Amino acid sequence: MGTQLNDIVVVNITRETAKITQAGFGTPLVFGPLANAEFTEGETTDRYRVYNSIEAIEADFETTTEQWKAAAALFGQDIRPEQIVIGRYDTAETLGDELSAMQEAHGDWYALMLTRDGEESDQIADIAAAAAWIEPRDKIFIACIAEAAMITSADTDIASTLQAAAYDRTAIMYSADHANYPEGAWLGRCLPEDPGSITWKFKQLSGITADDLTTTAVTNLKAKSANFYETVAGVNIISGEGVMASGEYIDTIRGCDWLKARIAEGIYLKLINANKIPFTVQGLTVIETELRYRLQKAVDADFLVAGTVDITMPDIDALDPLEKAQRFLNDVEFAATLAYAVHKVSIAGKLTL
Repeated sequence: MGTQLNDIVVVNITRETAKITQAGFGTPLVFGPLANAEFTEGETTDRYRVYNSIEAIEADFETTTEQWKAAAALFGQDIRPEQIVIGRYDTAETLGDELSAMQEAHGDWYALMLTRDGEESDQIADIAAAAAWIEPRDKIFIACIAEAAMITSADTDIASTLQAAAYDRTAIMYSADHANYPEGAWLGRCLPEDPGSITWKFKQLSGITADDLTTTAVTNLKAKSANFYETVAGVNIISGEGVMASGEYIDTIRGCDWLKARIAEGIYLKLINANKIPFTVQGLTVIETELRYRLQKAVDADFLVAGTVDITMPDIDALDPLEKAQRFLNDVEFAATLAYAVHKVSIAGKLTL
């Protein structure tokens, strides 16, 4: 055969295309007691199952179960999640321990909601326990209850308790229609949207009855950083401000979680797909370019304001020799302005002859 082409030109192609699992921000977890979560098909020892339709839910749950009611609210919106997770726990254990076990078994979910189980006092205790568990994690918890004291000036109700704890990752909702899981409808409407691209206020919920609240009740709920569903100018909307118990906006928390995850994932991909990123000006440029790309994605999503992104990279000649010896690039910083959302408008006009 004589001389072959590969005797002259040898081509080796290395595929630097390793992938990682991206954190998701659109999947809710419906969490309820073991006795009320008997998966009817397959192994009944499953701690959780993943569903992508209400029909799939109905293969496991009767329409009278709390799990079905919660799922119906989630899947019943014009915009709905691609999938939901239903998990179950043993009431003989603490709710926090069972949430930790659920996270270990399947942590690919972002927003927690609890089924309605027990008396109101039991539900309040569960909300408090879940809020404490969720706070140190990059997840959120949306709770709903119709505790009468919430709409008064009392300071011992669950909304006041959560607000006093300044929880950034738990939002509380008041609704007399809480049996139909308005928080599930709210999650079902908002989670499919890109993080940072929406406000959680003003959302219209299918299948949920709006409350007829007095001005005093509205004032008290807002003062406690509670959310509610009411009719304004003939339209049923999420009112309050779409906030966590601390007063921070839900969309801000979710957007920050999303941005943090995408930056970490992007930089990690650069590290694992390169032979190495050198500790040089060129190497630092690789990191800066990826960071800028991720921040621009946040601008494109209307989470950050265009033109406000500023990245500061360390001076290569001033790097700490010890950190360089440890291969640790420190002091990469960025600043940007949140885009926020318009919740109230004031217009002044003048008409003349």
